[in-house]
Amino acid sequence: EAWVNADTPTVSIVATPAAGYVFCGWTGDTDDFTSDQYRSPSITVVGRVRTLRAEFRVEGTNVHTVPGDFSSIAAALASPLVKDGDTIQLADGTHAFAQEATVDGYTYLAKIDRFVTVRGSSPDDAVLDCGGFGGLYIDHPAALVEGVTIQNFQRTSSTFALDFQRGVVSNACVSGRSGKCMKVEGSIPAIRSFEGAVFEDCVITNVNKQNWDSSGIVFAQGTTFRRTTFYGNASYNYIVRVAALNGVRTRVEGCTFAKNSDYYRPMIFGSNVDVVDCVFYGNSSSDAGAGLSLSGVCTFDRCVVTNNTLNGSCPLVLCNASSKVYATNCLFAANKIANWGAFKLDG
Repeated sequence: EAWVNADTPTVSIVATPAAGYVFCGWTGDTDDFTSDQYRSPSITVVGRVRTLRAEFRVEGTNVHTVPGDFSSIAAALASPLVKDGDTIQLADGTHAFAQEATVDGYTYLAKIDRFVTVRGSSPDDAVLDCGGFGGLYIDHPAALVEGVTIQNFQRTSSTFALDFQRGVVSNACVSGRSGKCMKVEGSIPAIRSFEGAVFEDCVITNVNKQNWDSSGIVFAQGTTFRRTTFYGNASYNYIVRVAALNGVRTRVEGCTFAKNSDYYRPMIFGSNVDVVDCVFYGNSSSDAGAGLSLSGVCTFDRCVVTNNTLNGSCPLVLCNASSKVYATNCLFAANKIANWGAFKLDG
């Protein structure tokens, strides 16, 4: 319990498990929690009348194996034996589960809309094979998916590899099969994400989205990317498209964009984004699209942009009319631009 007033509008809380127990997460009045706060035993929250409950489990009793205890991720999620804060542990190997979830007409291996962790030992060892359809639908602020690779998606039907509404995806890989650039079909991006979605330490690689349409690799609205690598992807329209959503800006922090190729926009295209401590290296476009096309109010801090090639009729960086881009402490070097200069600043 704590008193708050105008001078101390926040309260810090620490949940400490007894010996033999582990902290699983917070439940109760958590409507304003971020994805990071749900799973942290030490939090600072806005002071108001609320009830918070720290959830603990006996160490080792909250882990359910797939396959083993359950035949699939979807079967585990449907079971009353899997409680809030539990972990669904994927065995090593390639898992070709059936499409067991449908959301708005799209089919997925599983719909993760509960306070659970889906975990593999590493992206190299635990692989989800989508069988040409969709991957995972994730929609809970405390959901966590980590240590897995998602592959062989969107070859048979137009469904997302990741349809990421809320939660955290950490140490995961979205990849073309067997290290080759996998061509995917349909007029939607391979990944879409929204406000409340967080990518950490992920790799998105070898995805070929070269249909003659408006889609691309990632479309992110209000999403946070931390230390995520975009490598060796190919697209017709964009590699990563970003926008704000409900006042929440997309943030791209500590990420690497390398060896991506695109007909139009080989790096970032979008509005109201904060790009911090990122590296853009060896990317290329073949026609009329800026490498970095930014609009609205954007920040571009401590970034390195080097050895990129633009063969069309646009600059390396385009700031659209009525826009503001604040660039500080950045390096632009050794880029090859066919027609325009490095910058076209209409805003």
